[in-house]
Amino acid sequence: MLTDQQARIALKELVGKYLNGIAPDCQLLIELIEDSSQPVPVRGVLEDIRQYAAPDTRSKNWNTLTTAYTSSDEAGSCQPLR
Repeated sequence: MLTDQQARIALKELVGKYLNGIAPDCQLLIELIEDSSQPVPVRGVLEDIRQYAAPDTRSKNWNTLTTAYTSSDEAGSCQPLR
């Protein structure tokens, strides 16, 4: 399992790779990721990637991954469902 700091770094990389210049709320997501007083916004980033990213990231495997992570508890857990 990732620490909060590791998860925040990974999410910033995902935002840069898939959302930078595409998603209108990209800067807001980065601010939320950097705000250590808030839970790590895994769901928000994955939902935006699903909504705005290129069609090749919308494969069955990607949807399975995002569903597993976004269905987890609201506390920002980074563990996949089993």
